[in-house]
Amino acid sequence: MYHRMRFTVTPFNASSQTRRLQPALARRNLAMPLRVDTVTTNRPMPAYLIVEIAIHDPARYERYKHLAPPSIAAYGGKYLTRGGATTALEGEWKPERFVILEFPDTDSARRWWSSPEYAPAKALRQSCAETKMLLVDAVPFTISPDVTRPQT
Repeated sequence: MYHRMRFTVTPFNASSQTRRLQPALARRNLAMPLRVDTVTTNRPMPAYLIVEIAIHDPARYERYKHLAPPSIAAYGGKYLTRGGATTALEGEWKPERFVILEFPDTDSARRWWSSPEYAPAKALRQSCAETKMLLVDAVPFTISPDVTRPQT
């Protein structure tokens, strides 16, 4: 997907209704509603791999942790988090190990996952751990004019 966000953050206070809300928003420590514009370009949006791992053989998984990074870097990927502590804020979710990878785009992530460079590491991981892996497209978004945000 090829998009780039251009944020034009301006108070959206053209209406009399919004002007009437200003004092109430200020009392609640809320900013005025914002308008955000998006622009489509030929620049790819990043893609994310979200990975939940249950390790069955820690010694073999340690070898995997050394094999995977060079192949990830070769396809433009990088770790955003790798095995940090997790806390479920809603529902019951207790991953043993959690990893988030960022790639320049979904094609790069797919090419990495099926690449000959990653194949030995993938085979090792699949033999010593159970994995759930999601590929997520970054999607441009628009903040609607009636959304307020806390002041900092």
